[in-house]
Amino acid sequence: MGFLVPALLKVAHFKKNRPETAGKVQILVIAPTRELAMQSDVVCREVAECGAKNGANVSRSVCIYGGVSKGEQKGALRKGVECVVATPGRLLDLVEEGSLDLSYVKYLVLDEADRMLDEGFEPAIRQIMSNCPTHAQGRQTVMFSATWPEEIRTLAAKYLKQDVVRVVVVRDYVLCFYVWKAVTLCQCCHIPY
Repeated sequence: MGFLVPALLKVAHFKKNRPETAGKVQILVIAPTRELAMQSDVVCREVAECGAKNGANVSRSVCIYGGVSKGEQKGALRKGVECVVATPGRLLDLVEEGSLDLSYVKYLVLDEADRMLDEGFEPAIRQIMSNCPTHAQGRQTVMFSATWPEEIRTLAAKYLKQDVVRVVVVRDYVLCFYVWKAVTLCQCCHIPY
């Protein structure tokens, strides 16, 4: 949810000042797995529902991932959504076949970027980003990663603005010296196989 609130505020601003952007994909969240994409989409829907209850002009979302029919996903896109949460493969499929237009994206999130690199998605990410507006055209890009190895630093330098903000929760390679371990022995009962 940390990336969702600023994204929704940005979309609400555009919908108010540029009504023609309503129903156009303006928030793009790319996640490495279907499960993570689905979790992010649930949060997006909950925040939008909460906003609607409070009179906000809410954003509609769709979750796009492979392994299921494209029909429902294409149908949701045709109805108009402002937020797409997707895995790279299916997202790229829909972009390439012309079912998904990324030319209005104002807020791009690369969630768990380290896992996407590990799974070989960098070429797909690069191709997806080439279909989005540039930073100079007003796109903001945020990237989340549990680790900060050289590959992620290189990705950040390549795709983020020069003024990268790095938030560190725990320093890299910090060893924990105070780990408590316990072994508890229990009586076993015979369980026939």
